[in-house]
Amino acid sequence: MDVLPAAENPRDAFERRLASEILAAERFRATLLAVLPTVAMLAFLAVSSAYPEAVTTLLHGKFDRAPQAAEATKKIVKTVARSIDRIANSLRPDSYTS
Repeated sequence: MDVLPAAENPRDAFERRLASEILAAERFRATLLAVLPTVAMLAFLAVSSAYPEAVTTLLHGKFDRAPQAAEATKKIVKTVARSIDRIANSLRPDSYTS
């Protein structure tokens, strides 16, 4: 439990705590947005490597998986990193208005 200084304004304490909770929730959301597509992509790569004929039949043709997987992973990581950075910058104490 946090111990607040005696002279701290309750509104400031509330805003700081709210900002902290929002940041934690957004980090969790961003983590899920990064993890779920990555796991799905890795599962697809594993299945398509283990059973290439079945995947070729399902997708009606053959395509090169590695460049597409690498590009998708790069885009996901960049998007999530940008989102987390933007959220963190918006919740800094110097951005509060009284």
